[in-house]
Amino acid sequence: MNPERLRYSFAKQVRGNTEYRHWVLEMLYELQTPSERSGRKTQECNGSGFTAPDAPILSRLAEKLSSDGTLSVADETILKWRLPKYWRQFTEVRLVNPPDREPPSRAITKTAMKAWTEAA
Repeated sequence: MNPERLRYSFAKQVRGNTEYRHWVLEMLYELQTPSERSGRKTQECNGSGFTAPDAPILSRLAEKLSSDGTLSVADETILKWRLPKYWRQFTEVRLVNPPDREPPSRAITKTAMKAWTEAA
């Protein structure tokens, strides 16, 4: 799936599914460092969690969701418009091998294992 399609799918899911939207908010909040969470601001440029402009409002909403379990209609609208930009933190890019080839592995190969057992 190309990046534009992933972005669209993520935005559609965030805007249309309340449970998913709340999960995304909770996950982004967890990605904030402890000091960022306590200060409701983004201090480190580490590519995870909230952006600096979003940190105060989204941190407050994450805390509200965690304590009350509910958000107002206005809060949900804020999430629907602010969360889609975080799609890259919820997608995975990986190398895919043709079906007739075994994927590369960091595990010990059969040949190396045979040589190791024969030497022992």
